[in-house]
Amino acid sequence: GFNFLGFPRDSAVLTGMFDANQRLGLVLALFLPLALYALRERGPNSNWKWVVLLPYAVVVLLSLKRSAWLMLAVGLTVWVVFFLRMSALSWRAKIFGPVAVLLVIAGTSYFVPSVGKTLQTTLSALNSDYETLDIATSRRLTLWDTGARIFKSSPVTGIGPRGYRYAYNDFAAPNDYWIARHGKGQTHPHLMGLEVLVETGLVGLLGLIMFFVFVFRAMWARRGRDSDSVVWLALAVVAWFPLNVHLAFYGSYWSSFAWLFIAIGAAIPANTLQDPA
Repeated sequence: GFNFLGFPRDSAVLTGMFDANQRLGLVLALFLPLALYALRERGPNSNWKWVVLLPYAVVVLLSLKRSAWLMLAVGLTVWVVFFLRMSALSWRAKIFGPVAVLLVIAGTSYFVPSVGKTLQTTLSALNSDYETLDIATSRRLTLWDTGARIFKSSPVTGIGPRGYRYAYNDFAAPNDYWIARHGKGQTHPHLMGLEVLVETGLVGLLGLIMFFVFVFRAMWARRGRDSDSVVWLALAVVAWFPLNVHLAFYGSYWSSFAWLFIAIGAAIPANTLQDPA
């Protein structure tokens, strides 16, 4: 029941060998744009190199983290926008990519019951009532409702970074699921855009919007000339995507990823930013 490092094994999900926490899928999904870029730029000159993405995607699916699945989709979208049109792949290879993704998802869902059940629950919840949808989202709707009430109490500047956990009990509904079972709420609302609104208000949301504007402008200006910079900034975009529903935006674990990506992406010679005469 334990791996050779002493961590317990969870038979339902893949958690990785270094920790019992379910972060393997999150981290792999986060680094998808870099993996795609490395294959395109550093991999052998063969279309067969893309086959290594199949086990990569399967591991993310087997992590059973729907938040990781969402990040995988976001990372793939960012890579397609900034890199696929510059790729030397034939049109057949470009069509094969999305088809292969769908086949991997369908095959994994069919042969691995836990993945199929999670996917089915997610899709069926879209047409369900509030309680069913709350359960399907791991009670995130309850967290979002409480977060919305906290935001209304201080909409301009928020209650301060990491303050959600301390204000939760004061703004929770009378029959709140988390308080009834655990005596307290979560440490963050599990929705990055809402977390920014709750803890830094409209001022923080404006800052987040400006961040994405500046980063996307930098990525667009550097595409084709400094692709290394673009891919690292793309990782920051995936890490801080406002609809991420996993770790905390202001938490040290996740924000350290984003700030590291920004630092690497910004560390380029100044002359590469100038348009040719």
